[in-house]
Amino acid sequence: MLDPTLAVNSLRRCALFAHVDDEGLQALAGRMRRRRFRRNEVVFHRGDVGDSLQVVVSGGVKIVLPSEEGDEAIIATLWPGDAFGEMAFLLEQPRAFDVDAATDDTRILSLSEGALRTMIAEDAALAAKVLLNLSKLLCVKLIRAS
Repeated sequence: MLDPTLAVNSLRRCALFAHVDDEGLQALAGRMRRRRFRRNEVVFHRGDVGDSLQVVVSGGVKIVLPSEEGDEAIIATLWPGDAFGEMAFLLEQPRAFDVDAATDDTRILSLSEGALRTMIAEDAALAAKVLLNLSKLLCVKLIRAS
């Protein structure tokens, strides 16, 4: 089980949750699924349903683009506080990359679409902060990719 303090501290470091107070971070952590992986364990495959976004809590993950020849290119390595999987989540499209745990004891918090919809209904102000931050995060990624 993930320590609630670790979960809140990890969310605090994530740009996705900027300007969210401790009470909001605790509410978010309570809505997020906790997942744990060993080194090289698959978090998700390219083509999987994109029904959640993830935040690295501890350890790290590799974003990998597999090739038909069986090779793979590591696109990025993400560490605690980094979010990923947001584009497939928002667009309701299949995942574009494989994601594997980069270290032993990699822990991830996962926010599902259902949890986000519940948050919108129950705490619209918190949901609005998260969605605004998500928009900003995607804009930064787009600028960096250009």
